[in-house]
Amino acid sequence: MAASGPKVTAYSYAGLGFEFLGALGMFGLLGFFGDRWLGWQPWLLIVGVFIGFGAGLWHVIRRASAIQRVLEEQEREEAGAAPLVSDRQRLDQLDARLQQTERQLQSGIEEMQRKLRKTQERGDKSGAED
Repeated sequence: MAASGPKVTAYSYAGLGFEFLGALGMFGLLGFFGDRWLGWQPWLLIVGVFIGFGAGLWHVIRRASAIQRVLEEQEREEAGAAPLVSDRQRLDQLDARLQQTERQLQSGIEEMQRKLRKTQERGDKSGAED
């Protein structure tokens, strides 16, 4: 039940700023050296900074949400609550409900088609009698 590995705490968020700066600096330096090599100053530096900002932000958001999920799971385990359902289990549950709803809709459509055919047959018989 308990997650393997070290226990995640709120301090796990502490390194996210450095990870963001690392991505920004890495892509910025790649742009800087690319500019020096190709002589396009400052265009690759600008592009590198923007890509670094985007990549760093994306990484921070992913890591922060993963840390938050682990913290919530640990809180639930400490409180004695049932563990959270995994994403795959949740998708399987939703898929089963979707298939059930599709079957219900299909049977409803078939029932409506039968009623429509009966109504049309009655209309044809009364029209033939006239």
